[in-house]
Amino acid sequence: ATRVPSPPAMPSISDKGQGRFRCGGDVISIGSCAYNHSRFGNIPIAVTSSSSFVEKSGNTEWHFNGNSWVVTVLQDIPSVAAEGSVFEFDRVDAQADASKAQQDAEIAGRIVAACFGVGF
Repeated sequence: ATRVPSPPAMPSISDKGQGRFRCGGDVISIGSCAYNHSRFGNIPIAVTSSSSFVEKSGNTEWHFNGNSWVVTVLQDIPSVAAEGSVFEFDRVDAQADASKAQQDAEIAGRIVAACFGVGF
């Protein structure tokens, strides 16, 4: 029997490049072969290496530098970004996020307690 060669494995984003990243008010989530943007939802991508991908729309190209995702805008995206713009998304620190959520919960608890006249 003749063996049919299996297709080459598609590259996927390395574990280091996966996670949540922030630029201003925008948060992105990067998976092994998926990309989600807090304002635009799931965006189809083609992974080009363990540390890069392009949006299938041709709008942007992304490169992971070991700490952050750097995005280069390849064509004008009306009301979003101009061709040639470069943005950097820094990793969202899960520990810092958890700490802030805890602080927010404590502040909310104090506000509720104050409303009901319960002292802390």
